[in-house]
Amino acid sequence: MPFVSKKPKLKLSEEERKILRSVSRSRTMPFRTVERAKMILGYYEGDTISAIARSLGTNRQKVERTINKVLAFGVEVALEDLHRKGRPRSISSEARFQEGLFQIY
Repeated sequence: MPFVSKKPKLKLSEEERKILRSVSRSRTMPFRTVERAKMILGYYEGDTISAIARSLGTNRQKVERTINKVLAFGVEVALEDLHRKGRPRSISSEARFQEGLFQIY
């Protein structure tokens, strides 16, 4: 008996599907965004996470993260990178201007 996913089904509005189809066919948008749109569409159409990963030539964990993000935050947020804190600056903005490290043209 095949494994049955415990994840909820994805419900998309017609507008969201239209956006995802457009993004998934884009040749000018960033590759990550296009790839995420394809992952979301694949999951919506009922493909398994493993099948989506195989078809896109990526790993299962990446697809899993994208699907979890779309289920938690929605389509618009899932297409973009989540904000991360990052390392704090070691040189303040004022010091950068005074030292000439940052030039305005």
